[in-house]
Amino acid sequence: MDRQLRSPTGYFSTITVLPDTLHIEESSVISSQALTESDSLEEEATTTEMISFDLVEELRECAPLTLPLCSHLPYNITTYPNLVAHPSKEALMRDLVAFRELLDAECSHLAQDFVCQMLQPQCSDGRLVRPCRAYCRAFHAGCGARLPDRLRAHFDCARFPDYFGPGSCAPEPDCNGGLRRLALS
Repeated sequence: MDRQLRSPTGYFSTITVLPDTLHIEESSVISSQALTESDSLEEEATTTEMISFDLVEELRECAPLTLPLCSHLPYNITTYPNLVAHPSKEALMRDLVAFRELLDAECSHLAQDFVCQMLQPQCSDGRLVRPCRAYCRAFHAGCGARLPDRLRAHFDCARFPDYFGPGSCAPEPDCNGGLRRLALS
């Protein structure tokens, strides 16, 4: 660690870092084999918040993205059940009016993209890719008050992971939008 703090790259040259004040944890996805091999996982693990989704998800069947409302997404493969618990495209179509009303309210420039990622989430190698928590919070800043009560639990940002690298979750697609919200552009 001393080598990293005193590296010639100068990343920390203007900051005084006291090594005994650092707490470093490695993030990784826990394999199902590791879960079955460890009897004391709960005792050894330290968490700072509850996660409401499984770390190890079963492989899913991927299907073509067919909802015209979401044809702008940067991927063309999705999976069911989606993040709003629709088991099929047919069930989604029966419930689409509630989401159209949310989009028609124009509560956020992120609304259509975020709602589409909930309704037609990306499926990559049999794995559902959830929106990132920061992306959810940005959506909530504009549209949270307009969510129908029956959908609030599905749109709870605590259900989504934090970004820790490519493929970990779907980040907010428009970094310019983030800067505009912060009045930095």
